[in-house]
Amino acid sequence: MQQGPTDLIGYVLLAAMDMGVTDGSVAALHVVSELVTSVACFVAALGIAWYARHRRGMVDEYRRVAILLCTFALACGATRTVDVALVWFPYFWVVGVIEAFAAATTLVAAVALWPKLPGLIALPSSRDLLEANRRLAAEERARSSLVDRLRKLNDELEQRVAARTVELAEAKHRFEVALLGSNITMAQQDRDLRYVWVHNPPESLPCKDIVGKLPDEVLPKATEQILDVAKHRVLATGQSERIEVTLHIDRSTRWFDERIEPVLRDGAITGVVSVAIDVTSHKRYEQHLRNLLRELTHRSKNLLAVVQGLARQTAESVDTMPEFIQRFSARLQALSGAHELLVRRSWQGVELQDLVLQAIEADLPPVADRLVIRGGREILGPEAAQNIALGLHELMINALTYGALSTPGGRADISWERIRVDEADFLELRWQESGGPAVEEPRHRGFGRTLIERLVPRAIEGSSELVFAPDGLCWTLRFPVSRLVADA
Repeated sequence: MQQGPTDLIGYVLLAAMDMGVTDGSVAALHVVSELVTSVACFVAALGIAWYARHRRGMVDEYRRVAILLCTFALACGATRTVDVALVWFPYFWVVGVIEAFAAATTLVAAVALWPKLPGLIALPSSRDLLEANRRLAAEERARSSLVDRLRKLNDELEQRVAARTVELAEAKHRFEVALLGSNITMAQQDRDLRYVWVHNPPESLPCKDIVGKLPDEVLPKATEQILDVAKHRVLATGQSERIEVTLHIDRSTRWFDERIEPVLRDGAITGVVSVAIDVTSHKRYEQHLRNLLRELTHRSKNLLAVVQGLARQTAESVDTMPEFIQRFSARLQALSGAHELLVRRSWQGVELQDLVLQAIEADLPPVADRLVIRGGREILGPEAAQNIALGLHELMINALTYGALSTPGGRADISWERIRVDEADFLELRWQESGGPAVEEPRHRGFGRTLIERLVPRAIEGSSELVFAPDGLCWTLRFPVSRLVADA
């Protein structure tokens, strides 16, 4: 039998009376309020769910809070709906169970919401992100302005260098015949290229008495052939020439910059005069510079790769920009310290003890007296020095924050020695903590641990063992002695 509006109102009134409400208008208002409240809760839950689904780039912390709020609204709506359902389905014990479950759900959701609030507060706001963006834009503009100024200065410097180069070339042309020094050889030859005058010949020449002899009697054959062609060309054209020749004598090679000028007498060419400047030191210096530039390029690329890796890995292990700046700056400082020691020794290596001491002075000055260092004199190569410096920095920061050096009675022993394993020589570096708080292996593997256990040994072809012993952290690093360099 179909119910009309009158029957529905009767049910409403009857349900209200069962709830203890005697006034009919108040009862109707109560039921309608319950219906409106339940619909509002469901609509709110639907709105929260729709927002969480369609909001791009939502942080996981926000998404969890949205789920809790949605659950809370659904539970509240379910409670209100069940109350209204009593009008048509007066099964009070079933309704009581459902209401108890909904109430428990709302309680759990409300309790679970509170621990999420500190995480939400810690997340950067839109204003913070906009301010950071504005700062980056300002820095970019300043950097672009600096690049423009440097480019202008570079152009001006290149112009000055070019002008100075021309001046030096002219000065050299004026004085190369006039200057007499230990590295300048002057000689005059007739049209047959027989020597008629020689000044300051190279000491390495086997023939001391050169005057009156031909070039093939004095010079090695390869050098003599090059000079013979050039000098005959000067005799034929009357035009001066300048060539560079090498002289191989006594298992050594010397370079000479030689200028050949015609000798004129009564308008006729009677011979040639040559000025040979020993440029061996310049050639070797140029070669040294080229080697240095290649080495510098290689090391710069490696350093940039290391810095890029540090920045990327540090960024992945932190949640806030201040924390990133602090950790990244500290790791750069450790790397900079190793480079400073390498520069002092012209990139020929770093004493392991100096590397350890510098790391202690940089990271742990208040507790340096609680570190014991033992080991012989070992010199690390540049690659090993950079990576071990980063590993020591991570260990020292960890010890000062969580480990043995975070308590007054704690200490750390740093030792190294040469060992032999499977007929191969290794250097074993050991870090042992004691006297600190009880050690437990962390659940989360941070970048510092990855650096110590994987990156450092991989870079120096070694092995690493990190032990979280209850009485103290222990790190053992082994690598081939080929990563060491001889004492210069």
